[in-house]
Amino acid sequence: MNADLKTARNHVLETTQAATALLNCLGEYTRQTMEGNPEWAAGAKKVEKAVQDAQLWLQANGGLPTAKTAFTLPPAAVGVALIVRWGQNVLIGKRKGSHGSGTWAFPGGKLEPGETVFETGARELQEETGIVVSPESLKPIAFTDDHFKDRGIRFVTLFLETQLSGLTVNVELREPEKCEGWQWALVRHLPEPLFLPVQNLLRTGYRFP
Repeated sequence: MNADLKTARNHVLETTQAATALLNCLGEYTRQTMEGNPEWAAGAKKVEKAVQDAQLWLQANGGLPTAKTAFTLPPAAVGVALIVRWGQNVLIGKRKGSHGSGTWAFPGGKLEPGETVFETGARELQEETGIVVSPESLKPIAFTDDHFKDRGIRFVTLFLETQLSGLTVNVELREPEKCEGWQWALVRHLPEPLFLPVQNLLRTGYRFP
């Protein structure tokens, strides 16, 4: 197998693993939500079709990898990130004390057992900023597969979006050990360096409305 084909094969495998992890981590509750929503249902079918196509491509170009040849990645935890919009601004904070320290990220955290993705998003937003939203108000946007190679950890990050209204929005710094501070940034002028999941989100082609 030449180098270019091997690189392409590894890329397809990595993407397949990420898509499969997304479908698995959404859980039965969210799957039912998707089935009742035409946009979610269409998106789920596209992801599943992409997984099937990628598996066929792998089989046609050297077969599925064995234990010795697999393009290995660490197991993925599930993260949830909140794109909090207020007019043309988005809420962003500078991380500290953990992976990605010193980079700018959206509010968010890990999916906890027994929670839906939307419940995690609403909880994390309130815990970190004091902003209260209902899980039902959160709109799914995209997902990314984020490998922090320097730490040997990996997340599948699910991005949700909410739009705030009003003349003022009170934002609190509730976890100063994890964030240096929150600020509203214009969507076209985000501060840098950006947290890896945010970088990967922009690489997917996502653009703020």
